Amino acid sequence: MLDREAARPGIFSLAEREKRVLYLRFFADLTQSGIAAEVGVSQMHVSRLIWESCRRIREHTAPEPAAVERPSSTGRPPSV
Repeated sequence: MLDREAARPGIFSLAEREKRVLYLRFFADLTQSGIAAEVGVSQMHVSRLIWESCRRIREHTAPEPAAVERPSSTGRPPSV
């Protein structure tokens, strides 16, 4: 589960409509069809908005990739 504090920067980066859609889905527990009627778009568009919004939040909260150490050309681990 993603920590709310860790997600905060990603949430703040979203447009108001995206924030509203996520609120309606995850806090008001509306279905995608219910959100579509509330917001005035199709259910498919709501699905895309949720998917894209969650992707953007994850992008803002993803840890920096660790440096990957490449094996030596001999196939042996590097000496310490």
